[in-house]
Amino acid sequence: MSELLAIAEEESVEKAVLLSARGVEFLTDGAVARAEQALRAGLVPWTILRPSHFAQNFTEAMFAPIDGYVHAPVGAGAEPFVDIEDLAEVAAFVLTHAGWGREVVDISGLAAPTFVEAVQMLSDSAGERYEYVSDAPEQHAERLRSDGTPEGYITWRMAMLGGIRRGDDAYLSTGVARVLGRPATTFQDWLVREHTPRFAPPEEIAQIIGRLVSDAAASIVGDDIVVDGGTVPAI
Repeated sequence: MSELLAIAEEESVEKAVLLSARGVEFLTDGAVARAEQALRAGLVPWTILRPSHFAQNFTEAMFAPIDGYVHAPVGAGAEPFVDIEDLAEVAAFVLTHAGWGREVVDISGLAAPTFVEAVQMLSDSAGERYEYVSDAPEQHAERLRSDGTPEGYITWRMAMLGGIRRGDDAYLSTGVARVLGRPATTFQDWLVREHTPRFAPPEEIAQIIGRLVSDAAASIVGDDIVVDGGTVPAI
């Protein structure tokens, strides 16, 4: 990070926006905390975004159901999951508008459901039966190791999930309203959008094809790219 910031300074970059994490305080010597420290120590004007856990983690990441079960070592902990589209809009606004210099913007959803509640809403929305399983922390970490997950990531992930388990990450943040002047997307509204199919217009398909045949996609090789507007269930 320090090397990147040095190059940015040489190139007269006007602003750096760092995607951090709201639970950075749960691992004060971790990579995310060190990235924040490097940014603060540099000369490039900066803004730090600290989002809560993503709602999309339930469809494409760590909380996605496997064989009908959502595993997480958080007990009865609650979390105000944020919609990634809200986060992206905040990041774009902060990056392209004046202000927000040397500010930390905490971002979350409007409410903090427990994992039991979140998985039940996911089940109702998807029309599938899912169950939440509260792993013991040691069991969850060992499962990650058996899957070949790097130890540094395991340490970070367990620290973040430990914050949820203790109830330390259930508070609400107002970053979406502060930056965009509108309420954050609720977990329920995100689910409705996630499970409402839409057909992609030809213009969108053309833009994707144009991108894939350009030099910008030179590293995309041998991939299947599904463009279905959600008409094929993701979970």
